[in-house]
Parts: sequence; structure tokens; C-alpha cells
Amino acid sequence: MLYNGSLDLPEPKPLPGQNTPTPYVFVGDEAFPLMRNLMRPYPKARVAGSYQNKVFNYRLSLARQTVESGFGILAARFRVYKRPFECKLDTIDK
Repeated sequence: MLYNGSLDLPEPKPLPGQNTPTPYVFVGDEAFPLMRNLMRPYPKARVAGSYQNKVFNYRLSLARQTVESGFGILAARFRVYKRPFECKLDTIDK
């Protein structure tokens, strides 16, 4: 749904203290393609000569670590996140 634009994400809104609308995004790694609602790090070849790109990659990595840590805490607390959900495809919307 993210690839074809049917995910129904909220409309872009300005960040606090800014006027430019910023889209809601998912944070990914190099395996994902660059998309409007998916942030991924700069390739290593583009980081070598740019301090700004290096800082961006570092901060994006921190964001990914924070999200992964949060899911780790959830999985430790609620064991249901450690195994696939058992549900029938016919009744999943219900």
C-alpha cells in the first residue's frame, strides 16, 4: 500500500516552528527505495565528501535504533509480537 499510495497517511503538516508542510514518513535502511513517505540513508558514496549527509545518516540511524528498541520492549512485554499473528484472511477486516 505504501508503494502504490493507498496507505491513507495523514496530510503533510508543518513541524513546530516551521511553515513548510512535512509529510509523515517511515524510516528504513538501504534495502528500501527512496519514496515520498519513506526515509532511507544516503549511499556510502554520497556520504564520503559531505558532512551534512553524514550527519543525516547518523540521525536517521538513531531514529531507527529508537524504533527498533521500542518494538523490542513491546515484544518482551507482550509475547504476541514474537510470533506471527494467527488470523483468517476472510475476517481480517472485521
